[in-house]
Amino acid sequence: MTKEKKIRFGIQTPTMHTTWPDILALWKEADAGGFDTAWLFDHLMPLSGDLNGPCLESWTTLSALALETRNLDIGILVCSNTFRHPVVLAKMATTVDILSGGRLLLGLGAGFYPVEHEAYGIPLPTVKDRMGQLEEALQVINSLWTQNRVSFAGRYYRLNDAVFEPKPVQKPKPPIIVGGSGEKRLIPIAARYADGWNLTGSHGTPEIVRHKVRVFEDSCVASGRNPGEMDKSLATFLYLSHEPSQFLPTIERWARSRGLSLEEAKDRVLFGTPDMVRQHIEELRGCGINHLILQLVPPFQIDSLRLFRDEVLPHFR
Repeated sequence: MTKEKKIRFGIQTPTMHTTWPDILALWKEADAGGFDTAWLFDHLMPLSGDLNGPCLESWTTLSALALETRNLDIGILVCSNTFRHPVVLAKMATTVDILSGGRLLLGLGAGFYPVEHEAYGIPLPTVKDRMGQLEEALQVINSLWTQNRVSFAGRYYRLNDAVFEPKPVQKPKPPIIVGGSGEKRLIPIAARYADGWNLTGSHGTPEIVRHKVRVFEDSCVASGRNPGEMDKSLATFLYLSHEPSQFLPTIERWARSRGLSLEEAKDRVLFGTPDMVRQHIEELRGCGINHLILQLVPPFQIDSLRLFRDEVLPHFR
């Protein structure tokens, strides 16, 4: 009998429309509950709801969470490369890796959300330039983490015999996860320079997920990488209950905002009873996903997380 592929489980909690005590309570719940990873997002203002609402800065929040957790690998899914020079990001990430005792996962993306960039006067280059910046940033960060001195002459970034100390705890370096769905540039960049790739579940049904995974794996092979050694994660919303109809109004609003039917929307999230959710996860695992990240939206449904811990998670251990 062929051994089933292991799948890891994480949570993601945005820092918008919530408070530090609420985030801390949820992360401690996951830390003690057998989850593998926990993630924040990287935004300076809310993505939805009241755009004038509160939004904590993610790296400083992550630093505090590094000291409040013990078991979870932790990160931000994903950092916007438009916000920070890659040397600054590498230094921040290294510090959190040290604070956490070697539990950092660095998520990185090309950057998006024009509303945010326009509001704060942060340049948002063309997609072509953002892809070029991301590719160079990955090279810079990987080099700083693994070499004593780094010189780099790119189109967007330049380093001249740069020293980078201290190095991260993890050897040879912390894993880097690149997030995005673009098949022409982004997925091949992830396959060449990163240690894993993340897709947001709202981007597609299981059929689309299977196709995207195939593109990523083919890109790994083309870059001389072993796709079996790469992290292939999916971040998707969790609506779990023994009475899941309570979540239908939320999903219907989400579906309307994206021009989807209710059934199409339910196919892109984890919705239903524990049995239904387990079946959906099995399908995603069959698509090649080996790391599932539960996106939890404020106000956090901690009862759903506990139900997942008790009646879904043990099935995959």
